[in-house]
Amino acid sequence: MHLQHLSVRRKYVATLLACVLLVALGSFVALVAPRASANQNAGVKVSFSPLILADKDGTEFPGKPAHLEDPVRMKFAWDASTANPQPDESFSIGLPAEYRYREIGRHDDLVLGNGTKVGDCVTTTETLTCTFNAAISAATELKGSGNQMIVAQKVTQDNKTTFDANGTEVEVFHPNNERILPIAWVEKDLGKYANSLKRESSSLTWHIQFSGTTIANHLEAEAGSVNTVTFNDVSGGGQKLNPDLGSWYVRVNPEEFGGGADGYFDVAKADGTAMNTDHGKFTPEADHRRRRDHCVHHPVPYGRQLRQERELRDRLPVPGRGRQDRPGQGLHQQRHPERR
Repeated sequence: MHLQHLSVRRKYVATLLACVLLVALGSFVALVAPRASANQNAGVKVSFSPLILADKDGTEFPGKPAHLEDPVRMKFAWDASTANPQPDESFSIGLPAEYRYREIGRHDDLVLGNGTKVGDCVTTTETLTCTFNAAISAATELKGSGNQMIVAQKVTQDNKTTFDANGTEVEVFHPNNERILPIAWVEKDLGKYANSLKRESSSLTWHIQFSGTTIANHLEAEAGSVNTVTFNDVSGGGQKLNPDLGSWYVRVNPEEFGGGADGYFDVAKADGTAMNTDHGKFTPEADHRRRRDHCVHHPVPYGRQLRQERELRDRLPVPGRGRQDRPGQGLHQQRHPERR
C-alpha cells in the first residue's frame, strides 16, 4: 500500500483526527446458522474451566481481563458416564448475551480422553451442539474435553455470568474474574486489515485506517497541515473491486464517543452521498480501475476538537471458498466493531 501526500490547503487539528476511508469491495454473504437435528441427551454433564483472554490467533493471556469484542478461550469438559449416550444423541453449550461463538458453522471433533473420535461439534452464534456418532456405542470411558473461541459482546458490571451447560445453568467468571471492560479509544496507526471470513463467504471487507498524528509522521509533514491524502492500493490476483461507489464510504470514531461499536459514525460515500455532517465534512473519491483512493477532510467548525477515524474497505472475492478458518491458520484478521 503506497501513501501519497497530495496537497496542503489549510491547517486543522490533525493530531486530534483519525480518519479512515472505507472502500467496499463486494457484499457479504449471509450465513444460515445450522440447526441441531439430533436428540438432546440431558444426562451428559458439562463443566467449565475459567475463561481466558486470547488474541485473534488463539494465544492466551492469563491474568488479564477481557474488553468488549476481545476473543476469549472457553474450555469445557463433558461426562456421559451415567447418560447411556447413543449415536445421534447430542449435548449443547449455550452462551449468555455477553458472548457469541467466534465462528458460525465451525466443525470440531468430539473426542474421548484417549483421542478416539466419538462425534462432531458445530457452532451457531449462540450454541455449540455436539452429536455422538456410532463409535460411542463401543466406548468405555465416556468423558472428554474441548474448547472454543468466543467473543465478548457486552460491557458488564458483574464479574460472572450464567452459561447453559446442556440444560443446566452454570455460573462462569469472566476472564481474570473481572467484568468485561469497554474498548479504550486509541489513535490508529497507519495499517490495513480485514474482517474475519466466514465458512461460506464469497467476499471480504478490507480497512485502511490512520489518524492525524500517524499520517503526518508517515508523510513527514507538519502536524495539522494535511487535509488531502491519496492511497494507491493493489489487490491480489483473482480479486476484483466492487465498482459501486455507494459501497465505498468513510467512517469516523471521535474520541468523545470511545472506541466501541456505538462510537462509529458513517459520514460520507464515494458516490457523493453525505451521511452525517456532525463530525466534519469528508469527501472520499475512488478510482477502482487505477486502484487509487483519496479522502479530503474539510476542517470542523472552529473550536471543535474531535478525534476521528476513517477506514478504507475493499470487498474482494475470496479464493479457496469453503476452506475452514482455524485459529493460527489462514485468515484471522481483526474484527471490526461494526458487525466487529
